[in-house]
This record gives sequence, C-alpha cells and structure tokens, in this order.
Amino acid sequence: MRKIVVFFLTFFLLLISVPSTYMISQSQNIQIEPKTVVYNLPYPGILPDHPLYFLKSIRDDLLLVTTRDPNKKAQLLLHLSDKQIATSKALLEKGKEEKALGSLDKSQDLFKDIFSIIKTAKAQGQDVPSEFKETLLQSNTKHKEVVSEILEEVSEANIPTIQRILETNQTILNEIEKT
Repeated sequence: MRKIVVFFLTFFLLLISVPSTYMISQSQNIQIEPKTVVYNLPYPGILPDHPLYFLKSIRDDLLLVTTRDPNKKAQLLLHLSDKQIATSKALLEKGKEEKALGSLDKSQDLFKDIFSIIKTAKAQGQDVPSEFKETLLQSNTKHKEVVSEILEEVSEANIPTIQRILETNQTILNEIEKT
C-alpha cells in the first residue's frame, strides 16, 4: 500500500512540475501595437455632398442658439466638432478632398469655441467638470490622430493646409492644459 501512495505522489509531483518548467524555459515574443487613441468619434450622418445637408446645418445652429447652459453648450460644441472630424474622414474616403479639408477647418473652429464657453461658465461661477477636461484631451488627441492620417492621403497642394490645422490642434491642446 505504501508503494502505491509513494508512486502516486511522485507521479502527481512530476505531472505538476514538468509543464511549469517547460513554460518557464520557453521564450515569449511580445508585440507592441502602435498606440491609438481610445476615443470613438460619432457617426457623421448626412455628409456635405448630400442635397439635404443644409437641414442638418440649420438644426445644429438651432441647437447651439437654444442651448443656454454653458457646460451643456461646451459638450454640444465638442460633439459637433467630433462629428465634423468624422465627416472629413468619410469625405476623404469618398475622394472629396476639398470638402474634407473644409470639414477639418470647421471642426477646429468649433473646438476653439469651447474655450470661450468655458470662460463664460467660470464667469457665472460654474465649475467645469474634470471628466469634461479629460474628454477634451482625449478628443483633441483623436483629432490629431485623424488629421495625421489625412495628411498621409492628401495631395501635395493641400499639405500646408493640414499642417496649419495641426498647429491649430496644438494651440487647442495648450488651451486645454490651461483650463
């Protein structure tokens, strides 16, 4: 009986120790993927080349005019800015480079408007939530990523425009850090 118990204990110990020794001795390859921003852009909806796009523009303008709370208005501007970035990406995929660049410009303009709204909120005694500041940073980083992707796809004639947009993006980043 004793021999059987010793045999099973030895067998069990070997069964446990051999695979762990094998796993320790193997080398592992670690692949690091390029860093991408984890920030989802909204669906762009109707693009500027659609005949009913003017209705979307009117709706967006009405939303901006009727939104009175500065924090909500800043969030709305961020959302519209993100939509414009997504729109420019979609337009570039359709081969409409000039309209894509126009959407990029509009996106950066909307993003810059956020800071005047934040100043208004602070003047009224409202605090800007720290989560919103973090969202602004993530969005700005995503915008820079998308603009850099677009830079690789545009023609030589439009590269200075993209570089100007990247400079504006950096200015916006500096404003976010001041906030």
